[in-house]
Amino acid sequence: MNNVDVSQILVRARRQEKKNYLVQRDFSDKEILGQAYINWQVAQADLIKAVKVAPDQLLAAYGEFLLAFARIANQRQWAYKLLLDETTIANFKNKWQAPSQSSVFLIMNQLVNKSFFSNDMEAFTHAWHIIIKFGLVELQISETELDAWIKEG
Repeated sequence: MNNVDVSQILVRARRQEKKNYLVQRDFSDKEILGQAYINWQVAQADLIKAVKVAPDQLLAAYGEFLLAFARIANQRQWAYKLLLDETTIANFKNKWQAPSQSSVFLIMNQLVNKSFFSNDMEAFTHAWHIIIKFGLVELQISETELDAWIKEG
């Protein structure tokens, strides 16, 4: 595989809906979307834990993190903004590692929260680029490994 197969990530995210972590009393579109954002934040916390204490679970944690993000994209009908060409992926892989993983996670949170509260699709897209680059560069997860994990599901 020479590219991250985003379409397969989106398909798997649609097929495997996750249970919500919070009790849902309101079933408005905004609340349902908010639950998807919370689910992404939980997946992010699981990824942070895997980075430090469970490297053997890193691929699965990163995959679930991507799926949670893709579920938001599917709900918002922003999935087309996740598509990446080979040049973009190559550019991500040629970037240097961030000096601070905590800063990267906080920037992701800031952008994702902005996409929720301000309905900002560009912040969402920027967060996606950071997420993909983080997996390829900082976590050193190969496209082949990621593709195999996605197809397992």
